[in-house]
Amino acid sequence: MVGWTPLHACCHSASMMAAAFKIIEEMQRTGGNFDTKTVRGPGIFNSGWTALHMATAYGLEPVVAMILNAGADVNCRNSYGFTPLIEACHRGFIGIARLLIESKAQLNSLPTEQEADSCPLLCAPPQAPLAEAARFGFASIVELLLNAGADKNFQNSVGWTALHEAAFFNHPQCVQKLLVHGADATIRSQQGVTAWQLTQL
Repeated sequence: MVGWTPLHACCHSASMMAAAFKIIEEMQRTGGNFDTKTVRGPGIFNSGWTALHMATAYGLEPVVAMILNAGADVNCRNSYGFTPLIEACHRGFIGIARLLIESKAQLNSLPTEQEADSCPLLCAPPQAPLAEAARFGFASIVELLLNAGADKNFQNSVGWTALHEAAFFNHPQCVQKLLVHGADATIRSQQGVTAWQLTQL
């Protein structure tokens, strides 16, 4: 596992949190680098993960909080362009999403097409955090992001907004929250399709 630190290795399981806390304390004492990225892994196609990415992906909220308090880069990106906030929105971890937002995570960060293409497991065009949460139906995270000031009409490379994602994947609660917050239902994708039209497919 090239580029992995002991902290990376402790961010995969709740059973390892006590060890993670000790490592974080020691890294703070000695001025360790919390933004070290993996050269390979996790998984076959991924790289560029920090310990913050790892703790976020595995839902280790107390570890995330401690790493953020230690000064880790909240907007670090891995090899396919995911920031920790996108990762939290992808997996539905609202507590972690809240911590990241409070630490000034970029609300409209969007992976590039090149970054997304580096992982063959990602089929849909990349999205910003709000649309990522809407795509998977995490209505509470959608509301959290909207209240934090995320751009409700932000479009990705193919012109889809969070409302397009929520409508296409049939998440009525997300649709409702977006509309209540003023999302523009008339926005068309690059193919000229509105969110409403996607519900007819």
